Amino acid sequence: DKVNWSDHQDQVCKKLIEEHEARKQKQIIYSDDEEFSDDEDNPYHGCVPIKKYIKDPVHDFIRGLRYCYPMTYGFHVVLSETAWCYCPCMGRTKLKSWRDVVKVDDYLQDCFCDCRAKRRPEELMAHVRKLGESCEAHRIVRDYLSYLYANYLGDKTDHIALYHNNTRDYRRANGVINDRILSVIEKLEEENKKMDEEVEKLKRMKEENRRMESLNKDLYAKLQALEDVKKELDIKDEEEEKIELEEIFGYKKNFETILKPLKMLWKGGKDRKKKKNRKNMDPY
Repeated sequence: DKVNWSDHQDQVCKKLIEEHEARKQKQIIYSDDEEFSDDEDNPYHGCVPIKKYIKDPVHDFIRGLRYCYPMTYGFHVVLSETAWCYCPCMGRTKLKSWRDVVKVDDYLQDCFCDCRAKRRPEELMAHVRKLGESCEAHRIVRDYLSYLYANYLGDKTDHIALYHNNTRDYRRANGVINDRILSVIEKLEEENKKMDEEVEKLKRMKEENRRMESLNKDLYAKLQALEDVKKELDIKDEEEEKIELEEIFGYKKNFETILKPLKMLWKGGKDRKKKKNRKNMDPY
């Protein structure tokens, strides 16, 4: 299933902070003005006093790891053997801009390692595993990356960098990666085949257009020659004859419209003349 990466990072940070708080609960936190007793009857006997922070800098460090892109970038470049990953605790000048933004420079003062170069993901994991045994910051980085990239390949398979080389889990993760690469190659080859078919189709269409263009030129020349012959022989097209016939009918209709009132006027005059003649013939 597709994972919302931002939500996943939030959940990982929340889990690490909860583990850190649970770890602190196993110790008794003293304020600076409390006394520590070695008396075995003292309920605090055997506990190591640590400074009580009003704001725990570890929380800032954990939350800041999600923005340490130089650390995680290489985990997403699966097909490259190039080293892309930086340890967030490396040197006093390296990644200083990131430390200033997330405000963890003071916390890391005692945690800087002698890591000077970029590493591949599996090399970074080996580095933080080793130093994480004695350094809290490196342990947090180790746990953060382990939680973040758990089940990264799906089907309960973590990112290959989380496994030790040549183990069964490592080989299984490598097999998943190879299968996905093969699947991508097959899809690309299929898309390439479709593109080749489209190119051939376009070539055929272009050739057909050229042929039609040449044919149209010949037809146009023939039509022009035909028009010239028709003009010389005074031959009219059926459409032109139809237009002339329609015009004649129009003229006839107009003529009848004008003629009708004239006929009525002429008929009226004729009737009045007949009445006058009858009147003259009547002796009475």
